[in-house]
Amino acid sequence: MRFLIGIFSIAILLHLALLPALAQTESSGPETSLIADAGGSWAGKRSLIIEPGLQYMHNSSNRIDLTGLTLPGLVIGLIQVEKVRRDILTPSLSLRFGVSEFFQVNLRVPYLYRSDKFTNRPGDTDLPSRTTYVDDQGLGDIEGGILFHLLKETPSRPQVIAGLKAKSRTGRDPYGLATQLATPGTHVPAELPTGTGHWALEPYVTILKVVDPAVLFANLGYFYHMERTIDGIGKVDPSDSVNLSFGIGYALNDKLALSTAFEQKIYSRAQVNGNKIAETDPVVATLLLGATYAFSQRTAMNVTLGVGLTEDSPDLQVSINFPIRFSF
Repeated sequence: MRFLIGIFSIAILLHLALLPALAQTESSGPETSLIADAGGSWAGKRSLIIEPGLQYMHNSSNRIDLTGLTLPGLVIGLIQVEKVRRDILTPSLSLRFGVSEFFQVNLRVPYLYRSDKFTNRPGDTDLPSRTTYVDDQGLGDIEGGILFHLLKETPSRPQVIAGLKAKSRTGRDPYGLATQLATPGTHVPAELPTGTGHWALEPYVTILKVVDPAVLFANLGYFYHMERTIDGIGKVDPSDSVNLSFGIGYALNDKLALSTAFEQKIYSRAQVNGNKIAETDPVVATLLLGATYAFSQRTAMNVTLGVGLTEDSPDLQVSINFPIRFSF
């Protein structure tokens, strides 16, 4: 299967979480990380981390559709200019349980609130533009995974963690959703998806190296979307992606730490009935800036800001999480 071609990277999407690698040093700074959502944060033996979180994402794009015949200097047909503004608010609950010193299980349950704004303007200037607002909400795609602690850190080698994450399709499918007429010849959604509509697997590896008072990390992996037969469409094979990220976390004092990371996802083209679909292979790159404030040895607050670096990336992502640790 294609997901065995590579190993997945840190996706994050950007959440900060506690990183035991810093706790293993003599540094008095708080634990910090930008790799919790990718499964790189290690809870520790017989420890449970409960992490409520909230993420906000904003994205906007412009699109011009040409329907008709295009000749040098002349377009015969209908021109549609569309502007899309999308805001997504995602509260979630994550659980990370360290079964042993070398094995951990993860679970994340998201819920999405979506608000999309579509502005359509026909190329004929005699026709006014029309703005349509669509709001929706629902359970997202639940994720679960396992982690294996392959190598402990020594003075001459880094810490290595490998894992596998599975994404369900508990969210609302993007297929067969109701639409509504926006302008002559143009329809926009009347309801919005909260999931991808496909199961997915995410094998990955995370490498960590403590350089007191900082932690260097890098992640590499492969996100594999499983194909599915959709009534009225056929066999749909969504885009897969190779994911890469790297960054640094550094403690300022015993309460505050900062993190900086770069994340990139390179997608393959989606296929329908074996035919590749154009414009379905974006390159997403994000700059991540994070901060961790430790209230105590058990609780902390993590804030992450993500800024898109390419046209295909979300314009802005902001998340706040509150990891709470319990030991047994």
